[in-house]
Amino acid sequence: MRKNRFKFRYIIIILLLSAGMSLGWHYFNGDFGDKFNNNNLLINDDVSIHYIDVGQGDCELILDHGKSVLIDAGEVDRGNVVTRYLKSLGIKKIDLFIGTHPHTDHIGGFLTVAKNFDIDRIIIPEIPENMIPTTSTYKNFLKLIKDKKISVDRAEMGKHYKVGEGSLTILGPVGKNYTELNDWSVAARYVYQDTSFLFCGDMEKESEKDLLNSNQLIKSDVFKLNHHGSKTSNTKKFLDAVAAKIFVIEVGKDNTYNHPSAEVMKRLKDAKIYRTDCDGTIVISTDGKKIDIKSQKGRK
Repeated sequence: MRKNRFKFRYIIIILLLSAGMSLGWHYFNGDFGDKFNNNNLLINDDVSIHYIDVGQGDCELILDHGKSVLIDAGEVDRGNVVTRYLKSLGIKKIDLFIGTHPHTDHIGGFLTVAKNFDIDRIIIPEIPENMIPTTSTYKNFLKLIKDKKISVDRAEMGKHYKVGEGSLTILGPVGKNYTELNDWSVAARYVYQDTSFLFCGDMEKESEKDLLNSNQLIKSDVFKLNHHGSKTSNTKKFLDAVAAKIFVIEVGKDNTYNHPSAEVMKRLKDAKIYRTDCDGTIVISTDGKKIDIKSQKGRK
């Protein structure tokens, strides 16, 4: 009798452990390392910009007095990470989504995000028909937009969008004859009172040059480096014109592209630099004058 009771308890323990592991695997999408701890990222300001760690990909979130702008959403398998992060902030709806360009490490996660949140409007670049990707990810991206009847704006240089009490201006793409998809990246500058933030997706040297020649205002307090800090982007002339005080690099740990480039890092000299591979998710909050920086791994 005692032996049977022991055997029964043993079976129950095994079943409970199995159920727990199964639940954990499902919740974390097969990657226990994705669990997000936002204890270091509690924010009180009405305006904050979140550089969400999605590994080798891009994802930024602007929150301004209850309004939200999501710029890119990482790879397909990062969609759950982005969704959980947005839910942890109490976000119910995304007012504006910017898909900077069709590469999967930027728009892949949208497939999951769009199934979990209502999205009012989307901005994407007007890409020539002969360059439109035929990947299943991009096809599903366009299909989901159509199925959910989301309003779509093609990126229009100089167009302004009101975001809470701040504003977002579309700066590019400027040119019309790019041969690389990265150069078609949507460039946008967000301004709240005296603070400014620049986002240009994977913009390369050619489109950087065109943006400089357009004579639009690109000087910003915070700049997310183009193309994960690649040396095919982030020219010295462009960085000098942006003249940022703080640089953020969205990049995966030990990535095979050797991003960020050592050459680009030298150009930044003694600037204040934050990296998602080193700092995890980075949150910059502002009252319109002062800037406060917090990171998932505790560096300020």
